[in-house]
Amino acid sequence: MSSSSSSTPEEKVTLNIRLLDGTPLQVIFKAEAKLSVVQRYVQVKAVELEKHKLPFGSAYIEDNGIEFETLMPKKRFHFEEFPNITLKEAGLFPKAALVVVRVNKDPNDLKRGKGTIADAQKGDVIHHAHHVRGDNHEKKQAFAEKQRLEEQEQKKKEVEEKKRELEKIRAQIKEDKDTRQTVDWVGNALKKDKKDTTKSANIPPSDDQ
Repeated sequence: MSSSSSSTPEEKVTLNIRLLDGTPLQVIFKAEAKLSVVQRYVQVKAVELEKHKLPFGSAYIEDNGIEFETLMPKKRFHFEEFPNITLKEAGLFPKAALVVVRVNKDPNDLKRGKGTIADAQKGDVIHHAHHVRGDNHEKKQAFAEKQRLEEQEQKKKEVEEKKRELEKIRAQIKEDKDTRQTVDWVGNALKKDKKDTTKSANIPPSDDQ
């Protein structure tokens, strides 16, 4: 009886990462990936999202400028550990939440990090989603702003249209008033002519005739 070998499913770790400004990311790594891979991924992704331009965001572009914390249980992973500990060894398997925190150190000792997401992956990042709220939130904000401007423009057009309609009504009222005044004047003139004619007809002839 021959035995067939079956491959062991690859273990994965899903990390919900909160950046310094609160922006959430969700990434799936290999369980055997080092914390240094997560560090590099966060740094590069933060730069892509321009988080390094925010207050304290310079930590993203500094070597060893950030560290991670878990909240339940509360534990801090220091940057010295990143190259030596896997996500599984850190107790993050199969799913965990990580909070990015700044490392307090002298700015003169900091160096700028380099790399891309491809460099950060090195085969250890299985899937990375856009930040859960970020891109969609920014698109929604842009769409809402566009809608707001369109509504303002529409309301402005409606106000202008109402003004034009009001001017037409006023002009029509004035025209009707002028017409009525003219009709009244003609009517009064005719009445006067008729009255004068009647008076002339009733005058008796003079004795001289």
